[in-house]
Amino acid sequence: MQDIHDAVETDDACALQEKIIDGVWLEWTEFNSWIALNRTKLVRVKSRECLGPFHGGSNCLGDSFKYQYQDAEITVTPVGGAQVSAWRASWSYSKMYDGGLNTHVNGNSCHHTGAADSSRAWVEVYLEKKYLIKSVDMLNRSDCCWTRAEGQKVWVCNGVGDSDCQLCGAVSNPGRGAWDPVICIPGLRGDNIRITNTNAAIQICELKITALVFT
Repeated sequence: MQDIHDAVETDDACALQEKIIDGVWLEWTEFNSWIALNRTKLVRVKSRECLGPFHGGSNCLGDSFKYQYQDAEITVTPVGGAQVSAWRASWSYSKMYDGGLNTHVNGNSCHHTGAADSSRAWVEVYLEKKYLIKSVDMLNRSDCCWTRAEGQKVWVCNGVGDSDCQLCGAVSNPGRGAWDPVICIPGLRGDNIRITNTNAAIQICELKITALVFT
């Protein structure tokens, strides 16, 4: 490749005419920043240039661009620890994110706040760090009483407690044994998801928290 540079820089036409020179790849650039490809995917790219060919030589073989793809959204799993207003031992808050999808409240996979706090029920779960939360989906029970989730509110908070919280939204038209989605528009940043219900007990068989990778 040095021969090519020397010939080009000195404008030595005779040197170039003496031999056929194939194209040679220059070094790859660094990957650029992630950009949105669509609503669910991010993409970034790096490139390289081909020097030559000269005087009938062959083009460089291979690609000029390399792409990397990444999901624009991730599912966030709460870290150990949570607080609730009250609950029965068999309906622990950890049931909300144990991976179980049994929607019968006695199927050992659902969280249920205690009856004593049915007018002020709340539960909060903690995240590893601050995320830009896009949505919180709650898997409702199927054996009975799924309409209790109507109006159930989801808050995105910073730190423990409700002193620094923003309302994401509320459940509307809850389904039997179905995922009840609450979407934060725009996304809200925090490290604590707090769920409240002033009309009935909270009953969640699984919790799915979706965050955006980049703001």
